[in-house]
Amino acid sequence: MANDGLKHVVHRRVHLERSQPEHRKRKVGQYLEKKADYKKRSERYHVREKLIKELSAKTRFRNEDEFNFKMIHGKIGSEGQVILESEEAAKRRKLTEKGKVKSELNKIDKNMFVVNHKQNVVNKRLERMIASNVGLVSKRKPAVVSTSSGVSNGSKPAKVEHILYESTDSESENATSADTKGTSTSGTATSTRTRSGGSTTKGGADDKHEQLFKLSDMFNSKKDLDALRAKLEDRRNLTVAKHKKRQVRRVRNSSTRIHEYPTERLK
Repeated sequence: MANDGLKHVVHRRVHLERSQPEHRKRKVGQYLEKKADYKKRSERYHVREKLIKELSAKTRFRNEDEFNFKMIHGKIGSEGQVILESEEAAKRRKLTEKGKVKSELNKIDKNMFVVNHKQNVVNKRLERMIASNVGLVSKRKPAVVSTSSGVSNGSKPAKVEHILYESTDSESENATSADTKGTSTSGTATSTRTRSGGSTTKGGADDKHEQLFKLSDMFNSKKDLDALRAKLEDRRNLTVAKHKKRQVRRVRNSSTRIHEYPTERLK
């Protein structure tokens, strides 16, 4: 019993376990946090604390004209407001060179698909309208159709639209010349005859003129679509030729080289 008090003479520092934080208890559970784990966690905490201090200092002492939010990829409007770029522009900016070419070719292909669909619709409508109007014109004056097209009898005309336009113009000119001759040479009988004939055929002529106007509009739209398709094809070939590796070809019996940029489509 006398030696029991001597154990406190020699000072011995007992290693005490570090207190476990509540959030660490929930994550780890019954296991205590060791020194190695605590060291890693403290280093991460100090790095994060230093970064937060630097960012807070920048926000406190920033120059609004120089360090504006997203000013690098944005634009300033007329009233000083910041115009941010769209999502598509941001995606396009982050793409690689090959990705930019691929996205551009995809856009051109989509436009060509729409143009092809419209061309098919216009061609079908033109076929129906030409078939109906050719029958009407041939009933009125078949001789004009053969002479205006410049082909022999029994053969089909090269272009139907020229037949329609020329036949109707010649008919209108012949009708006006006949009306003027009749009114100048003969008397009131011919004038009354032309008036009565004009009143009976007025509705049919108006319908025919309306059909011809529709036909001309369809032909104009067809030409516009053809021009647009050719422009899209040229643009696609140009983009492929720009970003495709050039081929160097040797000339026979010569030291010169020819650089070729192929324009075929990418497979």
